[in-house]
Amino acid sequence: MSTHVREYETVYILKPDVEGIAAKVAEKVTKAIDREKGTLLGIEEWGKKKLSYDILKNNRGVIVQIGYCGGGNLVNEVERELRLDDQVMRHFTLKLSDSVDAEKRKAEYATTKRARREAPEEDERDDGGGRDGYRGFRDDRDDMGMGDEDEG
Repeated sequence: MSTHVREYETVYILKPDVEGIAAKVAEKVTKAIDREKGTLLGIEEWGKKKLSYDILKNNRGVIVQIGYCGGGNLVNEVERELRLDDQVMRHFTLKLSDSVDAEKRKAEYATTKRARREAPEEDERDDGGGRDGYRGFRDDRDDMGMGDEDEG
């Protein structure tokens, strides 16, 4: 007999200065999923990445994605574990589906590669935040008839 449960995905950002913390936090989250009788689909560590903006005075962070299935209280318990850990700077959870077969989804999750946009690996250079070839905003006022024309 197959049970249909909700599928969730949680992404969290850890402080970058502590080595090996990702495994410890993932273990806490895994235990929370087990306590709530959920199904762990997979954990993917994206590594240390430069953040778009500072979080808790850090411009880099270790990003981890975790997929799981379970009931409604499962998300509350996972997010509670993340809130209690001082190494977690930020987290968010997405509900991917309202009704999936947990065992079938676990098999699919294991065999298919998760598609995500590849961010470049952390490098030591700092290019000042600009992008190569970026010229800023184009001034379209003249093209839209909003230039410095006489309104006479």
